[in-house]
Amino acid sequence: MKISNSNHEQTPYFSLSVIMAGLRMLIENIVVFVILKIAHLIWSNPETKISEIIYYGFRYFQYFILRINYTWEEYQLHRIPRTYRRLRQAILMSFNAWLVIIFLVIYIYSEDSSIWISIYWPQQSLFYFVLVINYKSPIQSMAYKTLLFDEKRLAANYHRHLIIYHLFIKIAAYIFAACIGIGVIIVCVMGIYFLTKAYFYNQITSVQLLFCLMIFFPICFEVCSLFVLLLVGAIAAGFILEFLKIRMKQLYIFLKHDESSKNIPKMKFFWNCIQKEYVELYSEVALLDKTISFAMYSLETGSKILSITSCIFYSRQMEMTPSNTLAMLGMILAYFYIIAIFSRLTFSPKYNHQYCRLILNRMAKRAIVKHNDRKRKIIIKSNLFIQTISDNHFGFHCGQIFFITKFKVVQLFLMNLPLITLTQIVNKRPCDQ
Repeated sequence: MKISNSNHEQTPYFSLSVIMAGLRMLIENIVVFVILKIAHLIWSNPETKISEIIYYGFRYFQYFILRINYTWEEYQLHRIPRTYRRLRQAILMSFNAWLVIIFLVIYIYSEDSSIWISIYWPQQSLFYFVLVINYKSPIQSMAYKTLLFDEKRLAANYHRHLIIYHLFIKIAAYIFAACIGIGVIIVCVMGIYFLTKAYFYNQITSVQLLFCLMIFFPICFEVCSLFVLLLVGAIAAGFILEFLKIRMKQLYIFLKHDESSKNIPKMKFFWNCIQKEYVELYSEVALLDKTISFAMYSLETGSKILSITSCIFYSRQMEMTPSNTLAMLGMILAYFYIIAIFSRLTFSPKYNHQYCRLILNRMAKRAIVKHNDRKRKIIIKSNLFIQTISDNHFGFHCGQIFFITKFKVVQLFLMNLPLITLTQIVNKRPCDQ
């Protein structure tokens, strides 16, 4: 009598329902934790000063982006100890990145690699880490100046606006981090499940399973680190940009105030305050520009690649399904997100133009009346100041390509339309033939 083993062979070694139940419980715990964290931030916000925001926020910036632990005094005195305890995180992150690169090189030259992951975002260079080690980091200087900023120079409503803005971006960061964390957990669990299932059903060998698992976890870790890097960098840049924007707006209001003053000591005090604040803002914007100009160049290159890729992807689709529609929508949203980032950086040239226009109007009104020698000195100083602010590039650059203004952002957006049209025509011709 023969015993049938067909039912036994079709029974899986582990149940997908059990895995999904555990995954659902884990996701629910993450959501509850994020909700409680957001509620704690709303009801008891511990950071009520700009210096506190910079001090605690820069610790996260050091840990996730600079990847080195040091104090403000050690950097100012050029005495950062280069020990393993201080450089451990940078060494481990670099080792993981090189491990992923080595496995991907093996994948490229491997003949039997159909089960391997074929998409990877390479890690950016350790440029900022090298700048910190050599004590030439512009973002460190920018953060240190902001840490020492006298908050009494800001109006009460602007100070309250910055605190609320920081709370808002922290809540948005927690929500975004929760979404990314849930997505990474789902990908990890499902990836391990399908790899193990393929091995048990003899669809892949043990060597393939071993190498796939060895590369799977470093890639997941690298993707998570890149997402965290982008998140922390976006929070830091967003707050610093808003802080500079508020100071420029306050300077613009101060410049409009008391335009008709004829008191010479008051006029001298007025111009000294304006020039001092303008020079400080210009130096801080220049420091920040040194940090993010290369990132802007990378984003502009990415926007061109995304526009071409989305057109090619759309033209090659025989039928639009929910999966390829979602992929197409993701590329389009990423493209418009890059455009929004560029438009966010156009406030400096706008305020610089308004400064110049207000001072010119003020000088034109006073040019009609004859002045004594004391007032002429102030007029000459004002003319020189006008020439300076009208010629300098007060703002941010896209690498060494162009200066970011509203006109340039609109021009870049319109220049992509012929590129998209040309890509559509080129990709439709082979299909029509």
